[in-house]
Amino acid sequence: MFNLKSIHWQLKTIVSSNFLFFKYLIKPLSKHKELFLNKGTNLIIEGYPRCGNTFCVAAFYYFSENNLSIARHRHEIGHVKHALFTGVPILIVFREPIEAISSFIVREGVSERFAVNFYIKFNSFILKNRDNLLLFDFNDIVNNIKGVVNCFSKKCGLTLIGFDNKGDVDEIKNIVIEMEKKDSGSDNVRSTHVAYPNKSRDILKNKVKYRLINQHSTLLEKANNIYSELMLKRTELVD
Repeated sequence: MFNLKSIHWQLKTIVSSNFLFFKYLIKPLSKHKELFLNKGTNLIIEGYPRCGNTFCVAAFYYFSENNLSIARHRHEIGHVKHALFTGVPILIVFREPIEAISSFIVREGVSERFAVNFYIKFNSFILKNRDNLLLFDFNDIVNNIKGVVNCFSKKCGLTLIGFDNKGDVDEIKNIVIEMEKKDSGSDNVRSTHVAYPNKSRDILKNKVKYRLINQHSTLLEKANNIYSELMLKRTELVD
């Protein structure tokens, strides 16, 4: 059976992996050019979907009092390649495969095989370019976001004018909600999409996890090995 959403993501992944195609085809044709790396971009935040991308972006907006230009949410190797070429600071988020992949499937409706293969492809590229990236695990992002923002900013020389006087995670969550409303084009907050935990999505994820473990164990093991390597090479938080 054909899965149109998987086909869409497969084409997006294949085409955007080529830097020239990404720069001269994907970017010019996109409706959301504000997400891409442009002149004046201060940093890029990227990662496989459902790894804390939105919460991390919201935190940088919050701590900088919305004074940063952030390239984000393309989930494409070409976007990272573009940033590597230009020298813009790059923050990569990553997450345990079973959690990230199951959440991605619930949100986008892609096939399980594609979702696991995409995790492997994207993060294999990240590992190969580790020396030019700052890597942060999902658990650091959700449990110590101020430490992540502080660490990245110090290493990359970013000045966050509101950092010392802020520390309210609830305010970051409010920004996440507003980002979801903008993405949905309405005042509705979609439980399958919004970037914070909810029970209804967890029920769907658990069903997907069962199938991943029982039907895609070999691929999942490969993804887990990549995750283990990312954990060994992730950026250490500094005071």
